Amino acid sequence: MAAILATAVGLNMAFTSIAARAQAQGLPAAAGYIEAALALGSVTGGLLWGRRRHTRTHWTHLAGLIGVLAIGIAICAAVTSLTALGTLMAVIGLAIAPLFVVSYLAADELAPEHQQTEASTWVNTANNIGSAAGASVAGLLIDRASISVGFAVGGVILGLTSVLIWLTHRSVEAKSGTCKAV
Repeated sequence: MAAILATAVGLNMAFTSIAARAQAQGLPAAAGYIEAALALGSVTGGLLWGRRRHTRTHWTHLAGLIGVLAIGIAICAAVTSLTALGTLMAVIGLAIAPLFVVSYLAADELAPEHQQTEASTWVNTANNIGSAAGASVAGLLIDRASISVGFAVGGVILGLTSVLIWLTHRSVEAKSGTCKAV
């Protein structure tokens, strides 16, 4: 749940930064188009993900997908063109639906069978809390520093989350007694 909480913080820092970048350029409605591009990327990523045969563990996938988001959002810090930002967000979006699929599967894997629905609810709750926190933190950073700092800090949070998952996934697998591939 901590991984999804941190991921939601980083993602929503990017969403708030997108809106700020569009507003700063006098095109606030462009934020909607940029987020729509991200959503299109997410749908495409989800469809492609479902067609693949997966051989790695949930934890490896989770670390990798969050790492993709980290790199992409960190790059956004240097992007000022709204068109380029929309294109980049569409590419970043490819990782979002698979990330949530893997998150729910990982929660099911860790939870006892009679608590799997509750585990899924906690994934959703962590995402919602992280979303609110990320938007709030980004707003403060953008007001006090810059839009680029909002993106950069979001990318750093995602990068650290990816690294922590990668470093700790073996102990999680050992404690849960699982090492399933998705």
